[in-house]
Amino acid sequence: MRLEIRSAGASLTEAIRAWAKSRILFAVGRFSSRVEAVKVVLGDVNGPRGGVDQRCVVEVRVRTGGTLVAEVVDTDLYAAISRASDRAARRVRDALARAADARRGQGRRPSVRLRP
Repeated sequence: MRLEIRSAGASLTEAIRAWAKSRILFAVGRFSSRVEAVKVVLGDVNGPRGGVDQRCVVEVRVRTGGTLVAEVVDTDLYAAISRASDRAARRVRDALARAADARRGQGRRPSVRLRP
């Protein structure tokens, strides 16, 4: 699993980079055999104006060919990273479960009941 952490308009300190790496590896690490790459993009939406504007976008490329995205905007960049990591992990878990169900033929069943 490749991990790329980039900045889009925000200062990327070593502490923020280390926090993002540890949170992503903790959240998505259990799926590492089925994940090709994870890209984290951190940014400051409003720039110097302030407000709820720290953004974290996590893109997870799964080996089955799909890309899952989780985006969070928060006042604190550390909180945005944590929440986006958790969302990404849930999305990967759900996507892999849906793929496993489809392989077993347990896709959605019709919700129509037939009366005898």
